Amino acid sequence: MPHLVSKQTWGTIDFDSDTGRIFVREDWLYSWKLWPGAAKAWTYREKRTAHSLIDRSVWAIWSNRLALNVRSRTGPPPRFGVRAPVNFDVRWTLHKGDWAVTVWKMPPGAGPTLHRSFVMPSQQRIELNTADLRFRSAGNQAGAWNPHFVTPPHEFAHTMDNPDEYNTGSPFLADSASLVNIGREVRARHLHLLVDALNALVPKLEFSA
Repeated sequence: MPHLVSKQTWGTIDFDSDTGRIFVREDWLYSWKLWPGAAKAWTYREKRTAHSLIDRSVWAIWSNRLALNVRSRTGPPPRFGVRAPVNFDVRWTLHKGDWAVTVWKMPPGAGPTLHRSFVMPSQQRIELNTADLRFRSAGNQAGAWNPHFVTPPHEFAHTMDNPDEYNTGSPFLADSASLVNIGREVRARHLHLLVDALNALVPKLEFSA
């Protein structure tokens, strides 16, 4: 079987052993809520737009940019070579998903600080808000500033056990370009759960970021 699949608590990994391609999908079950002052109920079109913004922003930063190093533990190199490209996707599910995701519809003109987006891995729970779905400004505690920060890909990183890096005390505070800081770049350290899962899924190969 060319496709090897591993279901993790945070998502599903599909490895194509013929092409070397890796596909990571998280299923999100949405709950659409109104923040006080947001008088109009969610329309289906608004829900589709919100999900599209989330999915496209995650895809833009996480997908078609990364490739894992691969080597054979026992024989010649894999037929696809020594690099395995990785794509990531968020799927809107209508049944139980990997994550229960609340999206708050904010009042007109509300900034992203009225409600703060977060991930709670112990409960498989995410909260986002409509003011956080497009570019906004963000700063870290080293004094760096980014006027084009985008929240969903940052929160997506938290679903894979990556703590915030923008606070004093983080060993990566100075790396303001990091996605889990205030930037847009995925680092090798952000892929540790994926690498561990692939090494368990395909014991004949060794994956590294």
